[in-house]
Amino acid sequence: MTPEHPSKGTVLLVEDEASIADLVRLYLERDGFRVVWRTDGPSGLAAVDAERPRLVLLVATREARQRIT
Repeated sequence: MTPEHPSKGTVLLVEDEASIADLVRLYLERDGFRVVWRTDGPSGLAAVDAERPRLVLLVATREARQRIT
């Protein structure tokens, strides 16, 4: 972002598929957000503390959701 176009804030994206993460990042950055990408839950949780994002996007597969519950 530039001084003329400040960031709208940080979005933390937790997604293990690079192609999906790249697409989501493209749209968010184009709309003025700073995107922090992590590939798994533990590093995503650490990034929540370190980055203090406005929004967390967690993409979970069915298998991952079953492990959570």
